Amino acid sequence: MGDDDYIDEENHDRPRYRPVTEIDPGELADALKTLAGFSENTFLVMQAHQLGMVDNLLNALEDEVMRHQADDDPPREQMALLGAMSPMWIYAAYELQRTWRQRCEEVIRLADNGGLNYKASHLERDLGYRHYDRELRARQLRDAQQRPELVEQMRGDLRRTEIAFTMLEFIRVALAKHEVSRATAA
Repeated sequence: MGDDDYIDEENHDRPRYRPVTEIDPGELADALKTLAGFSENTFLVMQAHQLGMVDNLLNALEDEVMRHQADDDPPREQMALLGAMSPMWIYAAYELQRTWRQRCEEVIRLADNGGLNYKASHLERDLGYRHYDRELRARQLRDAQQRPELVEQMRGDLRRTEIAFTMLEFIRVALAKHEVSRATAA
């Protein structure tokens, strides 16, 4: 049995985390941008970068708290801040994923029903002023219309992220409402 085959019996079933110092601030956003339809949405990308910045801040704060938790005078202020900011990160991460998923589900539904052109035309109509989100959404729908493989990528990415999203949703509900999340209707 070689070194690569060695299993640490004590820690083999625990998640392996990288040290905080090794995590680049842009990694979370870069990972999210690989999801179909995500990187084309400026607002989602901006939120992903903001979430990544907060993630790095929380990781560093958590690292600091963990190092000094057993001290005679633990960092109570940092502990309180960590306790307050962590749920906010969960809420933001959930909303970002929910918004992306909702957009993908709409594209898939419109593609399945042949409504991409109609919806894009509706969003492109002149309102007398510029509405950037409507313009962005219309471009995304036109892109899906011209590239059917994008719709299939969205289907796959929705399936691939379902379990993580559902876990995030349950945690969010527990934190926000102090109750157990109801099961979704089948």
